[in-house]
Amino acid sequence: MPEQALQEAQKAAALCNNCTQTIADQAVAFAASGNTKNARDTLRRLEAASKSRYVSSFEIAAVYANLNDIDQAFEFLQKAYDERNYDLPYIRVDSRFDKLRSDPRYADLLRRMGVPK
Repeated sequence: MPEQALQEAQKAAALCNNCTQTIADQAVAFAASGNTKNARDTLRRLEAASKSRYVSSFEIAAVYANLNDIDQAFEFLQKAYDERNYDLPYIRVDSRFDKLRSDPRYADLLRRMGVPK
């Protein structure tokens, strides 16, 4: 239900004064609904925001994964790993990363994290 997800993400963004996590959720919802232009525009907003405030590399990786930009997704997951991002252990259950699970880099990341496959 991508359209409903997008509506909910927009409501959440308004309620939290456009916090970066909800902006990332909007980008993922745009990507899931096939609106890659808006997803990429929203991703650019996140990347611009990262120059002046903290933006989770894990969240940016989720957007890239849903845009099927797998290499960029893994680049930002590596950054999240290097930063010891507190969300990273959720990668095993976070459906935003389903497209990455068959990639050998996914298994390698889990191994380095000490998480069983």
